[in-house]
Amino acid sequence: MEMTSDLRTLEDILAVSRKFGVTALTFGLPDDRIELRFAEAACPTAETLPAEIPAEAAVFVTADTPGLFQPQITELPLTVSKGDILAFLNAGPVRNTLTAPCDGTVTEQLAETDSLLGWGSPAFKITTGA
Repeated sequence: MEMTSDLRTLEDILAVSRKFGVTALTFGLPDDRIELRFAEAACPTAETLPAEIPAEAAVFVTADTPGLFQPQITELPLTVSKGDILAFLNAGPVRNTLTAPCDGTVTEQLAETDSLLGWGSPAFKITTGA
C-alpha cells in the first residue's frame, strides 16, 4: 500500500495535535507508516495561569482512552461533583469510566451514544461557577 499525503492533511494533523497536547503520532501500516514526534506540549504553569479564576468557565471532558461512548446521563443540564461517572468507554471486554474533572453543571453532550471516541475526543461540556 502506498501512503500519500498532502500539505493540508499535515496541517490538519498538526493543528489537532497541538490542540490536544499530542507528543507523538504513528500512522499507517507496519511496513509503510509516518511517525511524528512533537516538542513537549505547552501546558499552563502557575506563572502563565491567570491570577483569578473566572466566575464561570467551560470545561470540556475528553476521553483519556479510546472506546465506544456509553453516556450515563439521562437529561441535561445536570449538576455533578468531581469524580462523578459521566460515561463508560467500552473497548472489547474493558470498560473504562469517564468522570467529571470538576464540580459544575453538564450542559452539553458532545459525542453521540455508541460512537467511537479516541484519545482527547470531547464528550461533554461542563460549566463551572455561577
